[in-house]
Amino acid sequence: MRHYLIHSGSVKSKNEPVVRYSDFHLAGQACSDPNNMLWLSVASAWEMQIKMALGKLTLNRPLAQTIADQQTTNGIQILAVELPHVLEL
Repeated sequence: MRHYLIHSGSVKSKNEPVVRYSDFHLAGQACSDPNNMLWLSVASAWEMQIKMALGKLTLNRPLAQTIADQQTTNGIQILAVELPHVLEL
């Protein structure tokens, strides 16, 4: 099993590499591989909720329902963020 960090952000620093199509293709392959576990960070859900409140993200359903559907459909698990994780940065 391989571990991948798939992050999609709207803000890029000047030192951040440009994401190429092949990166998205590889990410899609990794997500489609049934041998890989899929995780959604609580921090990512928090960021999505903030973007929805600011009108920068629109979903067809409430975020909670979208996440629940993805948990059921794709087996996504929720990754909690705790203080020790933050302090390890």
